[in-house]
Amino acid sequence: MQKEGSVSIFLAMVFISLSSLFLCMAEGVRYLAMAKSSKIYANETKGYLESLYHEKLWDEYGITAIDESFSGKKPFYDRTKDFVSSEFISDDERMNYFICDISSLTISDKKYLIDDGGEAFFRLAVKKELERLPRNAFQKIESQVKSGTVDLDEEDEFDKRISDGEKAIEDSKEQENKEIEESKYEKKDWSGVDNPMDLAKEKRGREDMSFWIGDKGVSINELKNDSLPSSYPISKSGFNNPVSKLIYSQYLKDYFGNFLNESKSGCLCYGTEYVICGKKSDKENLEAIIRRLLVLREVQNTISIKTNAALDMEAGSLALSLAGFTANPMIIESVKLGIIAGWAYVESVLDVRTLLMGERVPALKTVDQFTSSLPTLASCLDKSIRAKSVKNGISYEMYLSAILLVETQEKVNFRTMDLIEETIKKDSMYEKFSMKNLIYKCEVGAKITGKPVLLGFVDLKHKPTKYNFMEKIELNYLN
Repeated sequence: MQKEGSVSIFLAMVFISLSSLFLCMAEGVRYLAMAKSSKIYANETKGYLESLYHEKLWDEYGITAIDESFSGKKPFYDRTKDFVSSEFISDDERMNYFICDISSLTISDKKYLIDDGGEAFFRLAVKKELERLPRNAFQKIESQVKSGTVDLDEEDEFDKRISDGEKAIEDSKEQENKEIEESKYEKKDWSGVDNPMDLAKEKRGREDMSFWIGDKGVSINELKNDSLPSSYPISKSGFNNPVSKLIYSQYLKDYFGNFLNESKSGCLCYGTEYVICGKKSDKENLEAIIRRLLVLREVQNTISIKTNAALDMEAGSLALSLAGFTANPMIIESVKLGIIAGWAYVESVLDVRTLLMGERVPALKTVDQFTSSLPTLASCLDKSIRAKSVKNGISYEMYLSAILLVETQEKVNFRTMDLIEETIKKDSMYEKFSMKNLIYKCEVGAKITGKPVLLGFVDLKHKPTKYNFMEKIELNYLN
């Protein structure tokens, strides 16, 4: 009887040991399964985070970002916490051996679209535009960059040239008829011909809008809010890629319009002009762009006249006539430069009118491509006259792209955000929308806990009371 009792005790001890081993192994499997489950939940959370992008921002501008404040509704943190809790929290009414709870949630390393000079905003816009552009269009943009762009840093010296020319005429009247050398310019009868310098001095800078576009209407839209993203302190961005900047100019055309392709839904009709000039109204921005175009064309037309022998001789001949009896070579050359400046102004006026009609003008003109001539300058300023157009020249939108290339990218980014913010805020659902709340990148840390279940039947000296799993989830719309 005693022997049988000993066997029973031995078997009971073996059973307990094997059971404990089995339960410990089962708990180990359960632990691994819980760790795996926490990673699955983390990936589901990442998918949820990615789905929180601002729909209107994406639908209308192709930019993916999360509104941290959700336009004054339930904030981003609270929404994330609710979702994570619903995924990890225990459900006592069902049998689940992989039960986990969320014990803490952190959102860190938040990056906003306005950070780093709006670099992320710029890159997201370029990324979206690349999805729209066919491959051959992208190659064309690359070739434009490689072939060089218009130099927009040329100083506007036309007023000075005209003043110098007028002064030279006055000086010539005070000169005595001393020994001089024969002029290289042909003497012609210029009686009845208006002085180009007088024409330019009288008109330049005093043109009204009808002078440029005739009876065509101009948008009356304007920005009324002063607290725009471009008024924030702007940090520098180290990102500078000419190809990307040209693609960005196409993005501006597609989403914000310009004078030739007006935006129908934006707060301003001429969005690209605003991004360049930053004036409050469409009219002011168009006027500022016209001034830039005029200067650009004056530079190019001056080069055309000075490098074309026939045109240069015409200007020199008129200078000889205007300089008086002295025919001093230095005075004549100074007067000639003033005449060329006045002539270039008139021809440039005609060019700008043509550009604003949606047609193209050559970068540098030949004699045949000039519309104006010295005897007809005054009549060319009539509002109905514009320059000859060419098929393969430079268009208004190409000039806008060239100007954007030399603009500070940070300024361009934030002015674009001005337009987005003001347009979205027109919707009553998004009255509190602000670009400064838009997150494109963040890291979510979730501390997940679970309790041992099967170890309750095992007598262990150091038995864990709970398991901790830390999962980190990164959201980055730039990836």
